[in-house]
Amino acid sequence: MRKQPPIKPPSPPPAARLVAVLDIGATAVRMEVAEVNPAGTRRTLEALSLPVELGKDTFALGRLRSETIEECVRALRRFRDVLREYGIEDSSSIRAVATSAVREAENREQFLDRVHLATGFRVECLEDVEISRIAYMAVRDVLERMRTPHPWNHLVIEVGGGSTELVLIQNDRVTFSETYRLGALRLRETLETRRESPFRARALLIRDIQRSLLQMRRDLPERIPTTLIAMSGDARFAASQLSRQWNDRECVRLEARTFASFAERLFAMSADEIVRAYQLSYSEAEVVGVALLINAQIARMFGIRHIWVPKVHLRTGLELELATRSLWTSDFVRQVENSARLLAEKFRIEMRHAEHVAMLCDRLFEALRREHGLDSRYGFLLRIAALLHEAGLFVNSRNHHKHSMYLIQNSDLFGLTQDDILLVALIARYHRRSMPDPAHPYYGGLSRERKLAVQALAALMRIADALDRSHAQRVFVESIAVVDGRCAITAAGVDDLTVERLALKEKSDLFEAIYGLTVTVERGAVVRGTESNV
Repeated sequence: MRKQPPIKPPSPPPAARLVAVLDIGATAVRMEVAEVNPAGTRRTLEALSLPVELGKDTFALGRLRSETIEECVRALRRFRDVLREYGIEDSSSIRAVATSAVREAENREQFLDRVHLATGFRVECLEDVEISRIAYMAVRDVLERMRTPHPWNHLVIEVGGGSTELVLIQNDRVTFSETYRLGALRLRETLETRRESPFRARALLIRDIQRSLLQMRRDLPERIPTTLIAMSGDARFAASQLSRQWNDRECVRLEARTFASFAERLFAMSADEIVRAYQLSYSEAEVVGVALLINAQIARMFGIRHIWVPKVHLRTGLELELATRSLWTSDFVRQVENSARLLAEKFRIEMRHAEHVAMLCDRLFEALRREHGLDSRYGFLLRIAALLHEAGLFVNSRNHHKHSMYLIQNSDLFGLTQDDILLVALIARYHRRSMPDPAHPYYGGLSRERKLAVQALAALMRIADALDRSHAQRVFVESIAVVDGRCAITAAGVDDLTVERLALKEKSDLFEAIYGLTVTVERGAVVRGTESNV
């Protein structure tokens, strides 16, 4: 009787590790220590907050005073001591970020250098688009853990000290995201400089809120979900006061009318009265009424009946990124691509051609990995550029590649930083006509590494675009092989490749210059050689 092979024991679960996130905001410096594993499961071990009013300096003076910088340094040194007690000293397990109060300060570089020298923390200033992405990740995490039925339809808002983030989720897709300079502390500091009476100041503050809300109303589609998810710390404070279930639930539902009444009550109180009544810090008491009023006004304007308040925040999303060691998750990639498709629809791009060019770009990028040496993130940016490369036709057919660059560069693509969007715009700009030149705007300011990436990716885009010169999606790649100094493409299902060969002859100059290969396209038989089948 044949002996059965031994049964392999199950693999041990991924090891959990400790991570820390530091959030330098407009009114406080916060830190959270959590235990996470690669699957994204997280458990908060400690949460600390120290008041530091950076926003008062930036929003009133335009710069951070040295006294405030040193106060922040002292707070961060205390946090560093706590991390040492936990044994968290590896920089890969720590992420320190700052938002609008630091980002908008004239002397932000001085602040970042001082913090790094005094504490060892490398603080990164988050762009608005990154904050929206991280907010979405945090909300997605809690919706999944609550097993919220699909499709998801929610308006997510986070009212901070300097700005308000809006993310609209419709049928599981992020269809809109925007940041507005509508922050609770920013509004208060603006009024402080006017030296108005309390009654007049409140009237002006409401007027300023309404002005921003009208812009939101114009930006968002007419029909939006009836559920609002409020993520700010002020909303969590309101939930703790209004819901008996707050301590036992990950997320509670509040009636919008009840929330609005509470907001109005706090808005009418002075900071001293709020401190005495609710034991908040004075810096929190100064802004809580304004922040809650903004939430309530948004709910009222869109006719929202229920406000959901989860126990998640910006730090939750950052912890999830540290857990998975990547922000390029499959869901994130889908959301970015969906944002690109919505933009393509806005500019009336011929999507059958754009999709086919994107597919051909994918094949070329994978087949030539050994030659270009770029990671998958660049391949994804190439795909986004392919979907949008003809956006400029919306303006004019003449020089439409330059129009494409302008439109992409000045559009919002959910989840992509301004640096990412610039690369996408430049790849689209060079899909035809002239070669990249250091004298060209924006391209000349790139690092050498990023210039090479633009050239390598734009070269692939030109080949892909040439293969669909007819806009009839005739060419489907059977194989791509690098052999004898050639990039040999075998096309399936095409009897006559005359048009494509002429287009390749016209558009292969950049490819030949960068890759040192000529390009051929053949019909039928598979080309022999060192193949890179995809």
